[in-house]
Amino acid sequence: MTRKSIHIISLDVPFPPDYGGVIDIYYRAKALKNLGVYVILHCFEYGRGTDHDFKEIADEIHYYKRKKSLWSNFKKEPFIVSTRRDEKLVNRLLEDDFPILMEGLHTTSILSDERFANRQKWVRIHNIEWQYYEALAYATSSPLKKSFFKKESKKLKKYEKILAKADQLLCLNEQDIAYYSSINASSIYWAVGCEFKELETVKAANFALFHGNLSVSENERALRWIVESWDSNQIQIPLIVAGKNPSKSLQNELKKHAFISLKSNPTSVEMDELIRTAEINLLITFQSTGVKLKLINSLIQGNRCVVNPLMIEGTDLGQFCEIIDDAEDLNRTISAKVAFLEEEKSKRIDYLKVHFEAVSQAKKVLGKIGFEI
Repeated sequence: MTRKSIHIISLDVPFPPDYGGVIDIYYRAKALKNLGVYVILHCFEYGRGTDHDFKEIADEIHYYKRKKSLWSNFKKEPFIVSTRRDEKLVNRLLEDDFPILMEGLHTTSILSDERFANRQKWVRIHNIEWQYYEALAYATSSPLKKSFFKKESKKLKKYEKILAKADQLLCLNEQDIAYYSSINASSIYWAVGCEFKELETVKAANFALFHGNLSVSENERALRWIVESWDSNQIQIPLIVAGKNPSKSLQNELKKHAFISLKSNPTSVEMDELIRTAEINLLITFQSTGVKLKLINSLIQGNRCVVNPLMIEGTDLGQFCEIIDDAEDLNRTISAKVAFLEEEKSKRIDYLKVHFEAVSQAKKVLGKIGFEI
C-alpha cells in the first residue's frame, strides 16, 4: 500500500522550536510523521539558517529565501504574504497531487493560483492576523512600526477572503472558528500540539520568571507593566526576564532595577531549566489572540503560574492558574507563599495530555477531514 504524503508550507524554519508559531508547526509535522505520513516540508528562511537535522519531523525538506524588499510594502498583498511568494515552491508542489497544508495566512499565496484549483488545500489558522497586527500597532511606540502595522492590518483584513478557496481551515480555538466560519464553513478545531516527557522533580527556587520573544512589542509592553508593578508595590521576590533579542533600550531600562536579572537569547535547555525551577511563572499579555503556547509549556514544566485574564481567554486553563487583574492583585498573589503540590501538577498534566498531546490531536483531525492513514 502506498504511504500517504503531505506538503507542509512553513512560514519560518521551525528549528529550533523556540517560539509560539514554530513550536506549533514543529510538533504538528512530527506528529504526522509519527503517524506514518510522508512529510515534505517547505520552509521560508530569513535568519534561522538551513543547517538543521530535520529527520525527526520530515522526510524531505526544501528551503526558500523570504524575499523582503522595500517594494513589498507597496504591493496590494500583505507584506507577510507577498514576501513568501516563490515560483520554485510552486513548481515543486505541482510535481504531484498530494494535499497541501499551509501554516498561517502568510503562506497562502497559492490559493489564488488556478493551477491548484483541484488540489486538497488546508490552512492552519494561527491568528486572526489583521487583529494581531492592529494590536501590534497599538503596542509599539515607534511611529514607523505603528504605520507599518496599521497598513498591514488593513491589507490582511481585505486579503483574508482568499481563505474561502481553501478546502479546510484548521483553527486553534473556538473564537477563531466562529470568526472564520463566515468566510469558509469548513472550519474545524486543531489544538496546538505539545510533547510530554517524563521530568524529574526539582526544587523551586526563589524567583519569578517572565519569558518570551522580547523583540515583539506585545511582550515588551507586558514586561514594562510588570516592572512598574514590581517598583510601585516593592515586590520582594527577584524577577528573571528571559527571551530572544531584547532591544538595547529595553536592556538599558532593565539594568536600572536591582531586582531584575536579564537572560538574553537562552538556549532551549536553559529556558526549560528556568521554567522548571521558577517558583512562579508570570504570564502577562495585553493581546488575547491565539492560544499562548508558553502558557501550556509553563503548565507542563513549571510550578505556580500567575496570569492575567487575557492570557487564558478562550481556554479552560484558568483552573490551573492564579489569575490577577491589576498591580495590587499581582503583589498580593506573588507575596502569598502558596505551596505547590505534586498532586496539583499531576492533575493538570493529565488534563493537558488529553487536550494537547500532538499525535492524538493530529489523528483526530485527520479522521475528520477524510485523510485516512
